[in-house]
Amino acid sequence: MEVKLNSNLSKGEKIQVLTIAPQSWSRKRVSTKFNVTEYMARKAWDLTLVKRILAIPGSQIVNKISQEAQKVQQYCSNIEPSLHNYAACVYEENWWIELVSELNKEEGDYTIEFIHPYGPSETFYWPERQDECPVPSQHIICVIETPETASHTGRLYKFGATSKKKIDDSWNTFKESC
Repeated sequence: MEVKLNSNLSKGEKIQVLTIAPQSWSRKRVSTKFNVTEYMARKAWDLTLVKRILAIPGSQIVNKISQEAQKVQQYCSNIEPSLHNYAACVYEENWWIELVSELNKEEGDYTIEFIHPYGPSETFYWPERQDECPVPSQHIICVIETPETASHTGRLYKFGATSKKKIDDSWNTFKESC
């Protein structure tokens, strides 16, 4: 998915919006995802990671977060999971549901535990033997809700309509971009 920044924004405002992109992303990925120059991505990276400045202070009324920045922040939160979040990822040309068990910021990946089978499926289950591996952040396609128990034994799980739609949309977007 590419997010185009509003063409009415000044260069400085675009850089300001780019400071809220996930820190685990490379400058190349930021420039590609937001359709901006690598120079702008580098300037935002410099502000955020080197100088430790988030260029959009939300607490000051004068510098409210723009609608453009809110859209970018919402987009990024949809694909940047936190510890113990459920997410959908791409692995071996299929999408899988996973639970994030470890964040590896330095390597730019996550250690995840897969729920079986790969999607789409009506129900999922945890395998008897833990199925865990590192997954690069660019293979995460969306963060989803915690599943509901789908059986009286508590071994089968299902995801709600909101999560299913989010996965379908993200999966289709991912396939189109490849």
